[in-house]
Amino acid sequence: GDWSSDVCSSDLHQDPVPKLQIPLQTNEDIYFSIDVNSENHNKKTGQKNSIHLPNDGSIFYVNTRKWHSVNNMSNENRIHICGDISPCMIELLN
Repeated sequence: GDWSSDVCSSDLHQDPVPKLQIPLQTNEDIYFSIDVNSENHNKKTGQKNSIHLPNDGSIFYVNTRKWHSVNNMSNENRIHICGDISPCMIELLN
């Protein structure tokens, strides 16, 4: 795992394994767009449907093997604890 702190946005990319995310510091102007090549991507307008991961103590499973990006529209840091999910855990989750 690692600490993820980024005031800026991240470009559209894929990771080799899914992640567990625990938001520690965030705000409602930070959005996560995932699976932009599916129904989560509005093919008519080109807009990505985004979600906000709140820092409410939840642990989020995010399939970052799909195309995704983070858009931080604020001047505040985004701080998450991120952990890779091992292949044996992926089998249990599927």
